[in-house]
Amino acid sequence: MRTGRNPSPQAKNPGVDTRAEIERFLGSPSLAEATRRSYRVDLCEFAAWLGREGLELDQVDAAALSGY
Repeated sequence: MRTGRNPSPQAKNPGVDTRAEIERFLGSPSLAEATRRSYRVDLCEFAAWLGREGLELDQVDAAALSGY
């Protein structure tokens, strides 16, 4: 029989690093430089909003997008 506390949901499924995912997306060679600059501004604003709301990227759903 296993004893001890259960890991938190975050320990079972650690959150996504939002900034790293933004950089990974923006690193796509299919994006033009002007598109990359524009997307960066929008995505960084969205990431800041997520932080203020206490949300991780992997928690975004239709309700979160509607709130944004």
